Amino acid sequence: MLTLNTQPLESPRDQRIREEFKLHQVSLAAFTHHCDATGFWTDEESNAYAFRSKMQEVRRALRHHTANGLPFAGQTAKKDDDGSPIWAQRTLWSLDDYGVNICELKTQSETLIAIAEEMIREASNRYGVNEVARILREPALAA
Repeated sequence: MLTLNTQPLESPRDQRIREEFKLHQVSLAAFTHHCDATGFWTDEESNAYAFRSKMQEVRRALRHHTANGLPFAGQTAKKDDDGSPIWAQRTLWSLDDYGVNICELKTQSETLIAIAEEMIREASNRYGVNEVARILREPALAA
C-alpha cells in the first residue's frame, strides 16, 4: 500500500466531505458549491480560503514558465520571521535557492510516480492487466 507523508493531517471535516461526496457524481465546482450552501465552512474559514485562493493565483503567476521552460520565480532557502519561505525571481537565486527548487521538483515527481504506480496496481487488480495496458496506450487517455 502507498504511504506518503505529503498531505496535512486529516480533519473530521475531510471525512464528512468524503461521506457527503459518496452521494454525488458531479464536478468539483458543483460539489464545492453544494458544500458551501450546506454550511461546511464558517465565514471565518471562507475568508481564509479566499485568501489562500489569492495566494495560489500569485504562486501560479510566479511559477509561470519562461521561454526556456523554467519558472519565473520560486522559493529561496531563506525564511521570513514566521518561517515562511522567501520567494525571489529566478535570476536572483543563489546556488542554495536552486537546490531548494530542484529538491522540491524531484520530491513532487517521485510522489506523482508513486501515486501513478499505485493507481496502475489498483486498476490492474480491478480490471485486469491487459485492460490497463490498453488504456495506457490510447493517446487520448495517456496525454
